[in-house]
Amino acid sequence: MNVGIITTNSSYRWIIFIFTYLAFCSQYITYLSWNPFIPLSTTIFNFSMNQSSSIVATAALGRVLFQIPGGMLADRFETRPLLCISLFALGISSLIACIGGTYQTIIISQFLIGATGVLIWPLCIKIIIDWFPMQEHDFVVGLLNTGVTVAVIATNILIPYAIHHLEWRSVFYIIGLLCIGIAVATSLFIKSTPVDDTKLTLANTAPNKKMVNFSDIISLLKSKKFRLGITVYAGSLYTSWGLNTWLTTYLIHEVNLSIDKASIMMMVFGICGSFSMPVVGIITRGNRQKRYTFLAANLALLAILLIILPWIQSQTILWGYMIVLGIATFAYMGPVNLMVADLVDTKVFGTAMAMLIFLWLIASMFQSLLIGRVLDIVAPSIAYHLTFWILAVGAFAGSLSIVKINFD
Repeated sequence: MNVGIITTNSSYRWIIFIFTYLAFCSQYITYLSWNPFIPLSTTIFNFSMNQSSSIVATAALGRVLFQIPGGMLADRFETRPLLCISLFALGISSLIACIGGTYQTIIISQFLIGATGVLIWPLCIKIIIDWFPMQEHDFVVGLLNTGVTVAVIATNILIPYAIHHLEWRSVFYIIGLLCIGIAVATSLFIKSTPVDDTKLTLANTAPNKKMVNFSDIISLLKSKKFRLGITVYAGSLYTSWGLNTWLTTYLIHEVNLSIDKASIMMMVFGICGSFSMPVVGIITRGNRQKRYTFLAANLALLAILLIILPWIQSQTILWGYMIVLGIATFAYMGPVNLMVADLVDTKVFGTAMAMLIFLWLIASMFQSLLIGRVLDIVAPSIAYHLTFWILAVGAFAGSLSIVKINFD
């Protein structure tokens, strides 16, 4: 499809957004695909909780090992082919889980899912910054990040349904083919690079003639702003993704909800978070002070909510609590992603984003192993208190760090 010369004000940017959104969603659906299996893994696969959590950690390990090299590639090469290749490889990695269904096969599949999906997140954010004027970034990045909650809802509603009414392999077949289909569609519709004479976006920045190298990484780490940004970014996502991983298991094992009720509660959690992100984008549009004041308050609230969560025994109160928790878990995602563009030069944007994700994943990998161990050996009456306290640490550290960053 030849779209000719297009500017960042062209309506075609919304076509680009649709396919970017699909790519973004598919990455998270694939990455979260194991989570609904965790509470059922003892009956379906005869896995212990420690084995199930090690599978989560393995996916994180795959991303950890390939995240920074992937970010360097994102800064060196054109966005579209990298996105298509990543989506295709992600689909193949999901299909590998269908072979045998053993612990070893699932471990390999999850490792490859982590390794092949590393580029998709920074590439999608980069596409939005390239294709949309600066004044639209808050809203559009917020809209893009609703893909996270769409993935949470899809994995917590559709995957349990598929497990119970179809066969567990169907989950990985559907996800794998979905990623491959989106890769083909992306190759057809994301073609041109926008032209923006105002240079308010990354649109006019050509790919680097030479590869970003480790001296650039050292330069980033020497920046105090960037080091504080690491705590904000890694800490906030450490908390949110840890909560997404363990919340369903908590609702089933500790609150004693049925799988259907837990899925509906997670859907409420996800929908409320999804609606909050573009709303936050509209409220903070183009105003850095509002954006980062909100981010600090949001992360502090999330930490408090997690500390209180295991004390709530009433299911009636829990329904209302999940609405507030869903908003606090997802509302900040637009501001925290735009923070990266405010902290670094555009030429190293992909590398910087990859470094932040890399450090988040390192923390999340150890978190998964620690929480799995806690749930296996600690008395049930206190195990989930410890779990949510471990998760709250990241949000609390992020809230303290964001107030120390000067964005002027």
